[in-house]
Amino acid sequence: MFDGLLPFIARLSVADAARGVGCRSWRPARRGGGAGAWLVVLGVLAWTLAGSAGCGSLVVGQRSVGELASRRGFEWERHDAPGFVIRVEPGTEAAGRVGAIAADASRARGHIVGVLGLPGYPPTIAIFAVDSRERMGDLIGRETMGVGYSTSDALCVVFAEDARGILTHEMTHIIAMNAWGVPERWINEGVAVDVDTLDRGVDLYAICHRRRDRGELPSVETLTRRFDSLTSDVSYPAAGCLVRYLRETYSIEAVRAIWEGGGDAIERVTGVSAGSLEEAWLAAIDASAR
Repeated sequence: MFDGLLPFIARLSVADAARGVGCRSWRPARRGGGAGAWLVVLGVLAWTLAGSAGCGSLVVGQRSVGELASRRGFEWERHDAPGFVIRVEPGTEAAGRVGAIAADASRARGHIVGVLGLPGYPPTIAIFAVDSRERMGDLIGRETMGVGYSTSDALCVVFAEDARGILTHEMTHIIAMNAWGVPERWINEGVAVDVDTLDRGVDLYAICHRRRDRGELPSVETLTRRFDSLTSDVSYPAAGCLVRYLRETYSIEAVRAIWEGGGDAIERVTGVSAGSLEEAWLAAIDASAR
C-alpha cells in the first residue's frame, strides 16, 4: 500500500489514468500566439497513432456527458450548481450528500486553478457520483474510484467520506489537460498527485523518504522515461514529489514548461544537469526526515 497517501491512487491501474486524458478547445490566453493549439492537435495525433498506454487511448477511451447520462441501467437525478452539473442515482448515499459533493467540487476547482496559476476554468464540469466500485464498473466498464474525461469535462467518482481527494485528482487532469495540452504521463499524474495532496496536507517528501530508505524510490530517469514500468504505489507519489520539488524550487511556470516539453525539457527549464537536479531532489527528500 501507500504509507498513508491516497487510498484511491493505489487502486488505480495504468489504464485508469490513460482514460482520463485528452484535450478540448478551451485554453487560457497566453503570449506567443496560437502555436500552442497546433501543438496540442499534433500531440493528440501523435499519441493516438503511437497507441501509447498513456495518452494513446485518449480518443477511444473518452466518454461524452450524453453517453454517461444515457447509460443503460442508470436513472439519474440532476442537480445544477455553480460551475457543475451533478448527477446521482435516486435513493443512494450520494443522493443525500449532493450539497457536500458540490461544496467539495467548488473547493477543488478553486484550489486547482490557484496552484496551476490559471485565471479560472470557465467550462461547466459534469460529475457522475455512484456509491460503489461495482456501479462504477457498470457505468464505465471497469471498477475504479474515479476517472476524468477531459474532452467532455466529465468526471465519475465513487462517493465516499474521502471523495474530496478523488474529485481533486481527477478534476486536475481535466483542467490541466485543457489548459496546458497533452503531456507525458509521468507529469500528468505527478501534477494531479501534487495538487491533490497539497490540498489535504500530505507530506510527499516524507513518503518518498521512506521509499528511499527501503531502496524503492525510482530515479528521475526511470520516472520520466519508464513511468509505466513502475507500480502505481511507487510511481504516483514519486512523480508527485518530483513535481512538488520542481514547483517549489522553480515555479509553476517551470512545471508547465516541462509539461509542454516533456522530460527532455527538464535540464533546459531548470538550468541544471539531470544529475544535479536528482541530487538536489534527493537532498530535499532527506531533509524532510530531520
